[in-house]
Amino acid sequence: MIEFASTSYTKHPNPFWRQERRILPAGFKPVQEFPVGTKIYKGAWIAVLAGLTCAVVKVAKVLTGGTTTKPRVAKDGYFQVGDTVMDLSNDAKTTTIKSIDTSNPDYDVLTLNAAISTLAEGHFIQEAIDYGYIDAESTTEGALQIVASEPSEGQIALASVTPYLGEKTLAAGDYVVLQKAAPKYVPNSTLAEDEEFVKERYPALSPAYDAVLLKDILPAFPADWLVENGYVLKSNPNIKVIEQ
Repeated sequence: MIEFASTSYTKHPNPFWRQERRILPAGFKPVQEFPVGTKIYKGAWIAVLAGLTCAVVKVAKVLTGGTTTKPRVAKDGYFQVGDTVMDLSNDAKTTTIKSIDTSNPDYDVLTLNAAISTLAEGHFIQEAIDYGYIDAESTTEGALQIVASEPSEGQIALASVTPYLGEKTLAAGDYVVLQKAAPKYVPNSTLAEDEEFVKERYPALSPAYDAVLLKDILPAFPADWLVENGYVLKSNPNIKVIEQ
């Protein structure tokens, strides 16, 4: 008796309307590291940077059922352990990802090293620059002079400089400025072709600078990325997002 075995493959849907896109004429090296086997799918948001480099914009919508320390998020956020992240509704808090559970087919669970109290269903988590105080000069806008105690306007007590993101030993007379949490990368293009990170090579990504994307196929992203009645990418008007 002959037995037939079958193998099924899940095909990622194509987010390009009529599959049309115009691609930048060179490969762009990603500045982030991804484990071997990571797949970045066409339609992923990309930030094209200087020197033929780029970054994958890591963002995901918070889903119901998680907590402020273990939020459930939509798939294809491309987060990695160690990433610094923020709730886009809160510029006064960042934390890092401790672990990621991808075992559920409907969502991922991010375990954070510290809770973000504002996280709630419908919010967005995005890779971010750290919240905290950084070194400054006296002429830096918003700079605060460090004093031992009893600060006045334009000053800050040494004990209050936390979290401090610099490397030197602070002392009275130094200057710092508060750096608020903010997205690390802003999308200005979209990935034209699926890419997989394999052991033999680190792929050069192919950003599309001109494309029409289907919103219903893309993973959810923040509404304020779009302008003009919600269908033109704010940072690149050649990228359109339509509902069909």
